[in-house]
Amino acid sequence: MKTAYRYIVLLLLVALWLQATAQDHAEAHDTLYVYQSWESILDSQPDQVFYDPYIEAVTPYEIYIVMDTEVANYVLLNETVAVALGDSIWLINSQWLNSNFEGDCRNMKLWVPLYFTAKLAFMEWIGTNFFGIPEEEADIYYIDFARERVDKLDHKTLTALLERYPDLQRRYVAMKDYKKRHVIRFYFFEYLERVNADPTVPWIVE
Repeated sequence: MKTAYRYIVLLLLVALWLQATAQDHAEAHDTLYVYQSWESILDSQPDQVFYDPYIEAVTPYEIYIVMDTEVANYVLLNETVAVALGDSIWLINSQWLNSNFEGDCRNMKLWVPLYFTAKLAFMEWIGTNFFGIPEEEADIYYIDFARERVDKLDHKTLTALLERYPDLQRRYVAMKDYKKRHVIRFYFFEYLERVNADPTVPWIVE
């Protein structure tokens, strides 16, 4: 199975888990793996391990996490990049994002679902429209480490990303529905495949 489709399956699994958590309103997990740098994330070496955190899904895309000590909560909010629940559920600290990146992360709150490879990282989140009403579907938010920005993945952002692979860009812009979410997602995962296989693309931490 291609990497792109594995990520789609992962997105679905995470969405289902988070929705179930939201329905239960509160969920306790035995172990929270805490990562304080991208080096530790990519090495799968947590900097700390916390037990029995309180976790609540305010929405499937904004997760509340709190520990039972002030020291642990301080570490989570001020020193942590991301946390992992088990082997596959990753959440990024929106406070860390807002402290280190410009762009479309400014309205994010709490902990947001995170997906990454060694070369690329992105989130899934629901924003609001011009009138402040939540969108009906989640969008992908691309973390641009070189520019220190987070950008919502719309047709303009994706077209710019695909400049690295002109054949893929031509296929994308030729699509009749190139502005639609499902088309943007498909070609983003095609881009992800290319990036992961491209030896000229550096790792996130380089």
